[in-house]
Amino acid sequence: MSGRRLLAWVLLAAWTVWAVALQSLFAAAMPAHFHFVPELAPVILLVLASRLETRDLPPAALVVALARSACGLEPPAAVLFGLLVLAGILRALRGVLELDGPATRATVAGAAAFALALWFDLVHGMRLGQLPAAPAWSALLPVALASSLAALVLAPLLRRLPGLSPLFVRRRSAW
Repeated sequence: MSGRRLLAWVLLAAWTVWAVALQSLFAAAMPAHFHFVPELAPVILLVLASRLETRDLPPAALVVALARSACGLEPPAAVLFGLLVLAGILRALRGVLELDGPATRATVAGAAAFALALWFDLVHGMRLGQLPAAPAWSALLPVALASSLAALVLAPLLRRLPGLSPLFVRRRSAW
């Protein structure tokens, strides 16, 4: 691994920690009944998934999971599992869908955030020794919608974060 790529992985971790820390601060500042806070870890992984080499998706999921675990209350194993599953799904979707398109990106980001929030809810219930009877739809749907909007708005910014370009695949023109 070249020094530029290693630095790019470290910068990905730093940018992700920064973004997730802002997400946590925003969530803490909101009233308890306000759930319209995006889940930025799957959004970051999704935005990068269309630009990374296929072999770099699992390491990217690991870096994003470690950064998400640094600022979250969820167990690190649950975060890692959820984001690795998402990386596998994104890897499969890359061959079928154009993940750069805004509608696709928003839909996949919302579904990923919804699934991840549902997974965290299930893990939280299991840690308390009880299986949740029914998911809290009123809390999960706003997270999914906010994450969809975040994927639309933040994607151009996330693709241009300083230092990440050594990780991206160079696209060659057919002309």
